[in-house]
Amino acid sequence: MRRLHFGFLVFVFLFPLMVYAQDQETRHETEKHKTEKKEKSLKSASPLLNHSKKETDSDEHGLPPAGGNTGSLTVDGSTPLMVATFSGDIKTVQKLSAKGADLNAADKSGDTALMFAALSGYKNIVELLLTRGAKVNAKDHYGETALIAAAMNGQTSIVQLLLGKGAKVNGQDDNGVTALMFAVANGQTGTVKFLLKNGANVNLKDQYGETALSIAQAMGDAGLVQILQAAGATA
Repeated sequence: MRRLHFGFLVFVFLFPLMVYAQDQETRHETEKHKTEKKEKSLKSASPLLNHSKKETDSDEHGLPPAGGNTGSLTVDGSTPLMVATFSGDIKTVQKLSAKGADLNAADKSGDTALMFAALSGYKNIVELLLTRGAKVNAKDHYGETALIAAAMNGQTSIVQLLLGKGAKVNGQDDNGVTALMFAVANGQTGTVKFLLKNGANVNLKDQYGETALSIAQAMGDAGLVQILQAAGATA
């Protein structure tokens, strides 16, 4: 997810954990190209999904059968459920899940429909997927979760929903980065405050020794620095 950031967003994330070392440039590649690539991939699948929906309306055979990921519609392994989620099409998400689509299927980056919905702010789809069995703490190939996805994009209401369903507030990705750190890195002040009030450990370090506070300081965000220090940040 980090390298693609689910890639379909119009926004460009540069994941500013700031200049660790020259050999970390690959880990923090510019997101614009990969964002556009993922977005193009999912959009290219939309006509296929629309065709499938039309067939379903007419003969009940248009959507994938139970177990329904027979329909990887894109080269990166996105399923019809993921494409419908990307489109915010809750009716199709409902139909696919009712027909047995695998809610926890992942694309080639390990991203799931729940992660797409969380990052995009589709709270109704997040609720539906969780109710029908989506795994709240599933990780992509970089160790990132739906909670991290929601936090990095400032989806505070979805962060609240995920925590209520058992998401690990201090879960760390493969590099030790937490949802709080992602929220700080993307300047999501409201989400930062919410996470701090709901158990986020302000002094956790990633594998490079960075903390939420050091990230805020590196970004020059005095407001976030003050908030984190008030919450007990010491380094």
